[in-house]
This record gives sequence, C-alpha cells and structure tokens, in this order.
Amino acid sequence: MAASANFAAARVASNRVEYDAERRPTLIPCVAQSASQLQMRRSLLLLLLFVLASATLNLPVALQMQRARQAPQSPPLINESGALAAARGWPAATPHTTPWPTPSVWQSLGNAGYERVNVYATTTPADGTPGQFNMQVERMGWPLPALERVQMWWPWDDPAWTTSAYSDPPLRLAWPGALLNPLLIGTALWIVFVLPVQGFCAVRRRLRARYACCRHCGYPCGTNDVCSECGKPFAEPARDS
Repeated sequence: MAASANFAAARVASNRVEYDAERRPTLIPCVAQSASQLQMRRSLLLLLLFVLASATLNLPVALQMQRARQAPQSPPLINESGALAAARGWPAATPHTTPWPTPSVWQSLGNAGYERVNVYATTTPADGTPGQFNMQVERMGWPLPALERVQMWWPWDDPAWTTSAYSDPPLRLAWPGALLNPLLIGTALWIVFVLPVQGFCAVRRRLRARYACCRHCGYPCGTNDVCSECGKPFAEPARDS
C-alpha cells in the first residue's frame, strides 16, 4: 500500500510538472501583453501631463517675452521696400472698410520668442498733403506666437478715414500658437524624457518573456505562478489575459 501511495504521489507531481511546462509558454506572452498595455497607458498619461503643464506655462512665458521690446534692438531681419513690401501686404487686418494703400516699407526684427513688424505706406491726397499709414505688430511666444498686440496709425484728420475702431486694440491671443505650443512642447519633452525609457523597458520585457524569465526582476521562471526571487506573480488575473 505504501508503495502504491508513493507511486500515485509521484505520478501527480509528474503530471503537475508537465501541466506547468505546457501552461508556462502561454502565460508569458499574456503577461508581456498585459504589461505592454499598462506601460502604454502610463506613457499616454505622462504625455497628457506634459501637454497640460506646457499649456499652463504657455501664456505666462509669452507675457514674459514682452521684456524683449525694451532690450536694444538688432538690425531688422527683414527690410524690404517697393514691390517686395507690397507683395507682403499688411501683417494684420485693417480697421476700415476701404482697403489701406499698398505698403511701401516692410520691416521685421526680434529674437526667439519675440517679433516686431513695422509696415508703412504713404499716400498723397488731392490737396497734396501726404498721408501716413503705419502698422506695428508685436508677437510673443515660443515656438509659435501665442500673444499679439497691434497698433495702427492713419490720417485721423482726413474725413475719408474716419472710423470708430480703436487704433490700439488690447493684447489678444494668437490662436495657432496658443493651441499648438502645448502640443509641440509637451510632445518634445515626452520624446526626450519618456520615450527612451519606455523603449528600453519594452525591449527588456520582451527579452525576459522570450527567455521565460520574470518580467519584474529577470529571474528564471520555475513551475510556480509566483517568482521565487521577488515574489511577484507571473500571470495576470484572468480578466486581463
């Protein structure tokens, strides 16, 4: 009887080993897939946090860049006149229903995060008095302008150019930069700081799964469902597999 009991116990143990040996290759891919999905969710969450942080700082940083207007100005980056200036047109909408004269001088100067554009046009009315049209546009923000200030001058004494519009409207949003800057900066930060780490972890998980090792510590998998080195489970719950 004792010999029969020992034989039965050995048979059960052998069946258990064979069962685990057959089941283990199916568990590891499921674990690797579940870990990859979790890592992907974490990665997307970090991307969202970077974008939100960039959106929070976008406009305050643009406001700080107004200080560049008080710094000594370098020579204009663009200084065109005649047909070249006329081809560029006015940098912002004019306040009159009648189109403004074609620009005769177009200048742009500034540095990273700040740009100032000055555009001029001169006309000679019928009475022979020259009329000066001038528009100055300041754009602040990086990498795209997020704030914009426009100032305009025209012949206020000429009845033909009378309007109720303001010549110095308040600071306003530059919508392309206000919307795209957080996406651009947040994505760039994610690529620099998160993507290399995520890629390294993904490759390490795949290698450990390929060689039947624990995805947490890299210790070789045995016949148990729990790593004998770190105590972490090899398999995820059934709902994740």
